[in-house]
Amino acid sequence: MMPGSLELELRGQHLVLLPERAAYWREQEMLLIADMHCGKAATFRARPPCQHN
Repeated sequence: MMPGSLELELRGQHLVLLPERAAYWREQEMLLIADMHCGKAATFRARPPCQHN
């Protein structure tokens, strides 16, 4: 287990909660990512400012 992580067992399923705002679901070999913002800042910078009349 990684430092700062927390391992849980829920209904026979094992989840490792990671400090990077993700969880690893062992039985499914799946990484779940929370609150992902891929390119959000770049998208907002690319928009022209709103014009108010």
